[in-house]
Amino acid sequence: MVSAFLAIALAPLFIVFILIELIKTPFQYVKYRKSRYYKDFKHKYNLSIVYSDEYRFYNSAIKRGLPIQYMKQESNGFEYFVFEGAVYLFPDFEYIRCEDGSGRWQAERNDEWADLWAAFERLKSKLDTEPEMPIRIMITKDSILDDDPDGVQTPDYIFVTGSPENVFSEYVLEEKHG
Repeated sequence: MVSAFLAIALAPLFIVFILIELIKTPFQYVKYRKSRYYKDFKHKYNLSIVYSDEYRFYNSAIKRGLPIQYMKQESNGFEYFVFEGAVYLFPDFEYIRCEDGSGRWQAERNDEWADLWAAFERLKSKLDTEPEMPIRIMITKDSILDDDPDGVQTPDYIFVTGSPENVFSEYVLEEKHG
């Protein structure tokens, strides 16, 4: 009875959400087709691509003139970038957290939690050849499930940023004004 009531009560919100998405999609499609990411990589448009870290980072980095080497492997389509002597991978998981008491880090992927180091190793295995430089996973602060994500000490192989659009912004500002 309660679930039927909730379904009826939430149905208008769901319909409004769908309508908004239907209205936004053509505009997002046009924006995507004009983006540097599309021009350089020719990925087919899908509803989630404009929200992906790869898309958001690449367009911003190119616009800001960030001196990166952006790589897309022919073998498997895996994307990563090199900046100042380090390789940065994009996560294939949603969230990370540190287990209370044990101090072990975990990553959430497809609603399942697993060891963060194993997730890191899985991402590294997608590289055609492992480079002889540090490798890090670039994640956003909102991916850290903690009351104070700014105060959390993550493992060395995790690089935390506010958003893919402004990563390394201090570098660009330093170069322009320095």
